[in-house]
Order: sequence, then C-alpha cells, then structure tokens
Amino acid sequence: MRVGLPRLRHSGSGRITIARVGLWPTATALLCIAWGTWMSVLQLDVHRAFGTFSYDVGLYDQGLWLLSRFDAPFVTLMGRNLFGDHSSIVLFFLVPLYWLVPGTSTLLVVQSFVVAAGAVPVFLFARKALGSEPLAFAVAV
Repeated sequence: MRVGLPRLRHSGSGRITIARVGLWPTATALLCIAWGTWMSVLQLDVHRAFGTFSYDVGLYDQGLWLLSRFDAPFVTLMGRNLFGDHSSIVLFFLVPLYWLVPGTSTLLVVQSFVVAAGAVPVFLFARKALGSEPLAFAVAV
C-alpha cells in the first residue's frame, strides 16, 4: 500500500488519474522543506547580525534589483556589469520574485531552498541504483 501525497498520472487512454506517491519520496520532500526552512532562519539571523559579507551579497542584490527594473545590471560595487565575469542566466528567473520581495533576505532564502532541493536528485539516483526507497532516503539525508 502506498502512502503519501497524491499526484496526477496520465493513463494510456488519455485520461488523467490520481496516483499516490510513496512514503519515502514524501519524507524526502518534507525533509527538504524542513532543512530549507531551518537554514533560511539561520542565514537570516546571521545576516541581520552583520555576519554576512556585504560585498558578496550586495553584488547580487544590486544586480537583481536593476534587472527587476529593466535596467542593465551595472553593479557600482565592482564597477562593471553583473554578467561581465560569469553569465548567470539563472538570475533572470529570480526577477519576478524580486518584483514581489526585493532584498538580500530573498536571495538567502532562495539559496537555502535550492541547496535543500539537491536531496531530490540524490534520492532519485540512489533509489534507482540501490533499488530501495528507505536506503535512498538514508543516502539523501
């Protein structure tokens, strides 16, 4: 018996049915959410206590803020375009989020959840390689 969150599945006849996701994938997803939340709280506490390097965080904060205003991301902290050294195209996906919640806190929270999401492909690979969901969960942990 499979326990866990429902998901949509396409049947061969073109109809969409609801399938159940197993206990271990659900536990992995919940672990990712819990870890991402915990690390977000820790990072925000450290940042608010002036424990982060303002230069590194400020580069991306100013560059994303400029991108969210449809300006060229010329970062005054380093005196050149944000994409001058490294073309981080993934930053364009954060622009809509910056319209809603601009600031360094947004960057730190997104970073926490992106790192936490790394457990999902580890779980999927380990499940395929080991043939066991509980062992795959242990590897993801």
